[in-house]
Amino acid sequence: MTLDRNGSYSGSEPQAQEMHTAAGAARSCGVSRAAIQRALRAGHFPNAVKNDEGHWQIPKADLVAAGFLADQPSERPETSERPTGRSNTGTRAQPDDDVAAFDSYERSRERDLTTARDSAHDEAARRQTPATLASERATHIKKLLSVIILGLLSFIVLKVLLNRSCPGRADEGTER
Repeated sequence: MTLDRNGSYSGSEPQAQEMHTAAGAARSCGVSRAAIQRALRAGHFPNAVKNDEGHWQIPKADLVAAGFLADQPSERPETSERPTGRSNTGTRAQPDDDVAAFDSYERSRERDLTTARDSAHDEAARRQTPATLASERATHIKKLLSVIILGLLSFIVLKVLLNRSCPGRADEGTER
């Protein structure tokens, strides 16, 4: 069995599932190696085991089950995988309470931040609405006043013109 350039093992032996090293999984999923290592420590890859050299071997099925999209190449340049220095070959990844607690706290803070942003946006919209309505109403009132003034001016001009053309006719309406 040989390690290919993507960090996956291949060979003539029949394999039940495709395995990736941490670096290979990171490249395949388009994430950082640190993200894969955090998921390992948090126990998201229950079938991951260490090989004879002390490198984690992560089944592709575990990557997919943990929410990583396999076969999404990374934009990052390839880096060589460094040994971890651990020698507990064949052990499975165990959950790390500190990392899991931090991840939970971080998700909680992100939800709080989203809620605060939404509330601030709603408050700004609520405050802006009365100001916008007042401005629109003031503009509408100005237009109505100008129409009324034009109507009155038209009436006055018409009355003046009638008085000039028929001087005795203007007083007929008031004598009755």
